[in-house]
Parts: sequence; C-alpha cells; structure tokens
Amino acid sequence: SELLALYRFKSRATAIMQSSACENHPSPSWRFAYRHLSKVSRSFALVIAELDDELRDPICAFYLALRALDTIEDDTTQPAALRVPLCRTFWTKLADRSYSTDQFGTGFEKTLLSSFPTFVDCFLSLAPQYQEVITDIAKRMGNGMADHIEDVENRTVADYDLYCHYVAGLVGVGLSRMFHASGRESDWFPQNEALSNGMGLFLQKTNIIRDYLEDLHDTRTFWPAEIWSRFVPTLADVARPELLPDARRCLNHMVADALSHIPDCIAYMSRVQNPNVFNFVAIPQVMAIGTLAECFDNPRVFKGVVKLRKTLTARLILDTKSMDALNRLYLRFLLDLTAKCAASPATTAGEPAAAVHRALDLVRAQLSAEAVAEEERAAAARPLVSGVVPLRMPAKRVGEVDEEWSGRAVAVAALVTA
Repeated sequence: SELLALYRFKSRATAIMQSSACENHPSPSWRFAYRHLSKVSRSFALVIAELDDELRDPICAFYLALRALDTIEDDTTQPAALRVPLCRTFWTKLADRSYSTDQFGTGFEKTLLSSFPTFVDCFLSLAPQYQEVITDIAKRMGNGMADHIEDVENRTVADYDLYCHYVAGLVGVGLSRMFHASGRESDWFPQNEALSNGMGLFLQKTNIIRDYLEDLHDTRTFWPAEIWSRFVPTLADVARPELLPDARRCLNHMVADALSHIPDCIAYMSRVQNPNVFNFVAIPQVMAIGTLAECFDNPRVFKGVVKLRKTLTARLILDTKSMDALNRLYLRFLLDLTAKCAASPATTAGEPAAAVHRALDLVRAQLSAEAVAEEERAAAARPLVSGVVPLRMPAKRVGEVDEEWSGRAVAVAALVTA
C-alpha cells in the first residue's frame, strides 16, 4: 500500500507543480517565484500548491521573503557587521524594486536575492492585508535574528525556545494571521499566538534534532547546553562511540522536549475548519512526529540524517485528511515511541519515557476506544525500522514538567470539546 501511495503522490505532485496556478502562472514574476520555491523546498512547494487561489500566492511570497532573510542571516562567510543591519532593515526591502544583492547564499537562494526586484513585483501584487502580515513578521524575525546572530550556542532551554520562536514560531504566527485575513479561518487564530508559536517550535525542534551531524559539521550548535551538559562534556562528544549510551540519553531528552509542544499542536489543529488549510498545517506535523519516532533512541542520528521512508512519507501525506486521521497517525508514532521505551529502558528512563506516555495519553483521549484498539493491534505487529541517509559532506547550514503538562492538557481538552 505504501508503494501505491508513492505512485499516487508523485503523480499528483507533478500535476500540481505543472498546473496553471504554479509553474504556468500567467504572471512571469509569479512563475519565477514558484520555480524558486520548488527548488529551495520542494516539499513545502507541494503543500503550498494545494492551497486555494486566495492563499496560495500570499503564502508562497511569505515563504520566499523569509527564506531570503534567512539566507542573509545564515551566510557566515559574510561578517556579522554586514548581516546585522541588513536583517534589521530587510522588511523595508520587500517593496523596494531597486534592491538586490549577490553577496549572500549559494544556488537558488543566491538567485532569489540577486533577482529580488522580481520577487518585489509579486509582493506588491498581493492584497494589502497580506503585505502587512509579511512585512510585520519579517521585521520581527529580522530583529530577533540580529539580536542573536553572534550567539555560538543555546545555553538554556529558554534560549533554545527563543531561537526557535524567531526562526519558526513567528512563521506560525504569520500563517495564522493570513488564514484569518483570507476569511478561511476565524479570529481565534490571530488571537492565540502561543499556540501558533508552539506549532512552529515543534517543527523546528524536530529539524534541529534530526540535523545534529550536519550542524556540527557547520560548527552550529543548536542543542541547548542545559540538556546536553547533563550527559556529555561537549556537544561534539555526542558523536563519540564510547559515549553512545549517554549520547542516546541526551538525544531522548531532546525528543522529550520537542514532545512537550504536542498539546499546542492538537489544540491548534482541532480548530481548523477549512480543508485546504488543515492539509497545509497538518501534513508537516505528521511528518515531524514520524521523524521524532525515527530519531528517538536511534544512534544513527549521530552518523547521518535519519529520514522517513519515501513510501511512508507519501502514505502519510495522502492519509492526513481529517483531525481523526491526524490523531490516529500521532497515535501510531507514539506507540512506536512507547515500544522503543520498552525495548531500551536504560536510555529512555525518566523524562523521555514520561514525555512519551503523557503525549500518548493525550492523543488516546481524542480517539474512540475502537480506533485506539485498532492502532494498538497494528503497532504490536509492526517492526521498528529506521532509515538513515549517510552524511557525505558538510551541509550549507546546518526539568520537571508534569504539572505544566497537566494544565496544558486540560486546556486542550476544553478546546477540543468546545
């Protein structure tokens, strides 16, 4: 069934990207935008392409604007003295047809910035409410990046959360405002920035966990010292074979921290009404929980990039069509995490196992007893298989919470039943 799903997904993806709404857009500027979107992030391009006509162009422009900003912030070949003021003022360039630069990035990111007037044409063609959101988020993100551009590590979990807020949480905030501005969703979304932020943090933390080795090659250290210093002398020591048991404990605590955002994710997605918006926000979340399940207690994280099988990825994308389906997929992967805890108690005991069981209890409560029993039977028969892509070269870039969780879980239950 996974192979069939992969065939169906690839067929649909090709049709979407070749549709008149994307690569055959009537505007040359927008054709440029969608071509670059598909090159810098094909998976995100496919999800955006499934949005309706009202939201597709604004969210494409939103993503490209922030990708351009991130390219400037992330290019450590350029001095911070050059990047900091540009991060702070980048929002003013969004409507400036005279601005372009070839000083930052490589490949399609570099081309995006060197051809920036073409992007500006797209931005200026958007309705004012979308321009306002993109400008505001770019301003907030750029200032946050500038404040921390010379930081070499996240010392505390609070530092880690703040970094993830600036690079991903604000994306969630901006998307929520766009969903409301389009009339597709209610004013509840812009009024609940904390949940929008939690959605972004869940995705960003998953990427940071998965990309440990790539970031280490690029001398970037995002894992907070508050977590890793409990297990190893330095973050680089996580990859030392003789320290593998402690490295796995460290990894599992990182996953436990990411799982703490699941209540926010469920609360947020349970309020989404528009089917296209739901697919757009839910598919990345399912991919994230699946990736965390692969990474949990998996020493291959220290040897390469752990990824879901392509066939499984296709199946997940095609199956994520409703809140009930989403909860069942969450349950599937949380049951896999539970099985890993049972198989390796020495490296998963304590907070990692507790975090998994808290999330499991929360998701079970969203489903019928029959659905839970069906997923548990399937989990019992399913082998735990992980996939890893070996790292062949450096990439371009690379406490007690029971009481807090309980309060958030109660809030989620109230939201879901409201």
